[in-house]
Amino acid sequence: MKERIIIKKIRSIRLRAVIATILFAASLLTGVPNSLSVVNATELTTGGNTDGSNLNAGNTVLNSLVGTNIDPNGTLGKNSDIGVEVTESIKGVAGKDVKVAFKLVSGNTNSIRIRSVYPVIDTMFPFETSGDAYKIISSGDDAAKQLSLDAEYTLKARSDLEDGYQSVKFIGEYTKFAADGSSADFYVLKTINIYFSATEPTTATTES
Repeated sequence: MKERIIIKKIRSIRLRAVIATILFAASLLTGVPNSLSVVNATELTTGGNTDGSNLNAGNTVLNSLVGTNIDPNGTLGKNSDIGVEVTESIKGVAGKDVKVAFKLVSGNTNSIRIRSVYPVIDTMFPFETSGDAYKIISSGDDAAKQLSLDAEYTLKARSDLEDGYQSVKFIGEYTKFAADGSSADFYVLKTINIYFSATEPTTATTES
């Protein structure tokens, strides 16, 4: 009888030890909910000022590049690191060449140097995938271009476009320098909205 009681006590102690171990492991997992999440090199202009630690923003950008020709160099940067300036509204006509001109500007002339810019070709790309669609504009060793990089593309609009706005995305790659002299490569995703007409606008004529 005593032996049975002792055996039951031993089993009870072992069971409590197993339960305690399971509870301890569970507490560790709940303490770091995103410990298994991975952010790949991946910025949306509507995503706020992310710095690479924002997992949701990083995954949103990563998803937006699925099925594209893009494999960016660097990691997700802040939207404010690089600005985009379009001097005049860009309009296009289906099936016709469109001039897309803009400027990337460093958000901090002391620490941010622009390296290059190029289009993102995805399923919503409103142009034919030829010619300038694959052009990469680089600043090279030009210090002035590293702070303000002019970009100009001549792209042929798809013939199946209807009246309305289309968004064209561009990747801007840059290097950011820290106070200690170290540097790291980043990139941002910039969007330019272009109005397209399905047909060439007609000009009214008058007879005298």
